[in-house]
Amino acid sequence: MRTTTTKKTDYLGEETAAAVVRALVPSKMTAAVLYGSEDLRIEKIDVPSLAADEVLLRVRLALTDGTDLKVWKRGYHARMIQPPAVFGHEVVGEIAALGAPESDRVDQTDQATSTAHSRANR
Repeated sequence: MRTTTTKKTDYLGEETAAAVVRALVPSKMTAAVLYGSEDLRIEKIDVPSLAADEVLLRVRLALTDGTDLKVWKRGYHARMIQPPAVFGHEVVGEIAALGAPESDRVDQTDQATSTAHSRANR
């Protein structure tokens, strides 16, 4: 028995596949936005557009660490974050969208983690 695999875009067409992704990814997302010292607000913000080498994660779990606490207390981090800015860097989730529709490195069914000090799923 011989099996073959077909990429989504092979049978949907590039434009249709892009439209499906747009329909599945909302235009707004929930984010923690740091405005200053101890001023962190949960807001609905626009989903960012993606560069070819980026992915959009649908976050399922977000954690904080000691650096997050220090940044929240100070209201900024000289090298990492200047308010107002989306806050947080340690998350786990599924890939919701790919910057480049064809990728041999990741697939939209992959799960991923993201931290400021490691490369995820390489």
